[in-house]
Amino acid sequence: IALLAIKFLVRYQSDASRSSLLLSAVCTGLASLIKPFCLIPLLTTFIIVTLETHRKNMKSMITSGLWFLAIVGIVTLPYYLSGLLPANGFLRGYSSVSIMPRLWFRPYFWGGWFDLIRMTTGYIPFILGLIGILLTNKGILRSLLLGLRVGYLLFC
Repeated sequence: IALLAIKFLVRYQSDASRSSLLLSAVCTGLASLIKPFCLIPLLTTFIIVTLETHRKNMKSMITSGLWFLAIVGIVTLPYYLSGLLPANGFLRGYSSVSIMPRLWFRPYFWGGWFDLIRMTTGYIPFILGLIGILLTNKGILRSLLLGLRVGYLLFC
């Protein structure tokens, strides 16, 4: 579903149709219901791609961003807010153990992160991916790659 969100985001940036924006936002919301942390890379990608394609038209950029956020919110907020209620409470206390910005300033946190990169893909594919962003021509593809990388970094 996250890939569909990206597909419709790219389509929206090329044709500026409301249906593509709606489908991208709904798919983003549904993807975040299935895997909550994919919301961060998808939102970051939307922001960076929208900045690239609408930078000359600030009103269009703000309007599309607000509609996107509103639709994603309509899809996701009822579920996540219900998790904070005392009766259900499946999310109570979760953010205090999963979001720890203090770790960003600890060397062992980043060492573990680089170990995961090494074990998952290896350093060479990771570095080639970063170089690929730099070698890609400016435009929607480069913004898409950059948005996904920045979103993943924010997620970590």
